[in-house]
Amino acid sequence: MDVHVLVPGTWSVYRGHDLTEDVIDALVEVVPDIRVSAHLEPIDDPRSYADEDDY
Repeated sequence: MDVHVLVPGTWSVYRGHDLTEDVIDALVEVVPDIRVSAHLEPIDDPRSYADEDDY
């Protein structure tokens, strides 16, 4: 599963990484065999909402 975690652009990478780990842990708790690829993105950047097929 690909997950895009959108956070305020003012957050530190450390803070965003901690949230991303929490999201992954929550998903794995519900679906133990899931493989998660997470991407940290700034919520205020329009490119964060672009579909990967647009690139």
